[in-house]
Amino acid sequence: MVSYVEQDGLCALFGLSSPLGRACDAALAASIGIERSLADINARLGEQWGARVEIVVSIHAGRVALGQIRQTGTIIAAGAASEVADEMRKLAAANGSAFAISEAVFTGAGDAPPQGALVIPCGTTRQSVCLLASAPARLAQDRRIHARRGLMTLSERIGG
Repeated sequence: MVSYVEQDGLCALFGLSSPLGRACDAALAASIGIERSLADINARLGEQWGARVEIVVSIHAGRVALGQIRQTGTIIAAGAASEVADEMRKLAAANGSAFAISEAVFTGAGDAPPQGALVIPCGTTRQSVCLLASAPARLAQDRRIHARRGLMTLSERIGG
C-alpha cells in the first residue's frame, strides 16, 4: 500500500495485515517489479528523448507508528524504522546504488544478502544495510521456484 508521495519519493507499507516474513517477501518482490517497470520507462525515454530516470529504493523492516490524515485518508508512518529507511535512501544515493535493503528484510524473508553486495552500517542504529546496483533477482527467482513446488520460505516455515 502506498502511504504517501513526497517531492522526491514515496513510502509504501507492507505487512499491515500479514506476518513479517510475507511482508519482507512482498517488499523484495516489489523491488523487482519496480526495476522492470523503470527499465521499460527508461527504454522508451531513451528512444524518444535520450533521457532516463534514476531512483533509489530503500527497504527496511521495523515497527512504526501509523496515523491517518482525515481529509485525504493518507496513512503516515513515523518512527525509527521510517527514519532508518530514509537514511538508507540517502546512503544509497551517495554511493551510486539503486537499492538499499536492510539486513532485517533479508532475515525476515528467510534469506541472506546476495554474495558480493556491499553491506555497511547505516544511521544512528547502525543497522546493517546491503547496497545493490539492481534488485535481488536471484531471491525472487528462488521464491518463484519454491512457490511452484509448493514450498515455503524459511520465515513461513517457522511461523514468521
